Amino acid sequence: MPLVIGIVGAKGSGKGTFAATLEAVAPVGVHVARVRMSDVLRETLDLWHLPQSRANLQHFSGVMDAEFGSGTLAHAIGHRIASAAADIVVVDGVRWEADRLLIRSFPQNILIAVTADVRVRYERLTQRGENAQESHTTFEQFLEEEQAVSERAIPAIVATADVRITNEGALDAYVEQIRRCCSERIQPLLAQCACVA
Repeated sequence: MPLVIGIVGAKGSGKGTFAATLEAVAPVGVHVARVRMSDVLRETLDLWHLPQSRANLQHFSGVMDAEFGSGTLAHAIGHRIASAAADIVVVDGVRWEADRLLIRSFPQNILIAVTADVRVRYERLTQRGENAQESHTTFEQFLEEEQAVSERAIPAIVATADVRITNEGALDAYVEQIRRCCSERIQPLLAQCACVA
């Protein structure tokens, strides 16, 4: 079984950067796979030719839970994690209690929280424009989206994290924090795993 690393944080905090950097700094010979909690939602929206807007992603996850039961998305992602041919699976976007429980259900796991000031996160979000219409989001809309059902559990999950990283400065400083987390927290867990010879 792989080492499963869950990443929790509000939008724009740097979860994707953490996952991408971890792939780059992982020890030689260690294969890292990345799974975003939103992947299944994004794929489904694409099938229906609907925009990958934050509103659509938030609404769709709520519809899935309402129609098929709490934790439907986590269940689907759980299958992806279990079938990943990797030593480490990074799960980007833990935001529901079912997601947290999924991470903790794997024998070797660690939950990492990435935090940043709301203004810093807003500026990052509008500059990157990952989702449809994000680059045109006003600060007021951003704050309103933070109150969506899909975002409300994030602070409570952050409080349960094994590691907490504040990402408010330069990218180089953040990358250095990720490197330190990898050497001090992730590599010792890998050494305990049967997944690395």
